Amino acid sequence: MPSPNTVLLWRLTTVLNTETAVRMSVFVVRAFVYLRRAVLDSEKLNRHLDSIDKRLADHDSEIATLVQAVRTMIKPDSVSKERRIGFQIDDS
Repeated sequence: MPSPNTVLLWRLTTVLNTETAVRMSVFVVRAFVYLRRAVLDSEKLNRHLDSIDKRLADHDSEIATLVQAVRTMIKPDSVSKERRIGFQIDDS
């Protein structure tokens, strides 16, 4: 919603109907269109950045879980020495 001063300026330019007044009216309208686009682009950019941030946070937690699982698997304690896999010959 334009400010009351802008509405007043627009009304004055339509009443005065001079070349300068018409140019100012066009200038004011273009300025508001530009500001509206800038605000919408800013909101869109903020939403996009929030989306990226959330995805990165999700990936970070998934990577941390994966690293923890790999560390658990490569620990020397994780392989049982009692039961070995493969063909075994009984020495008795």
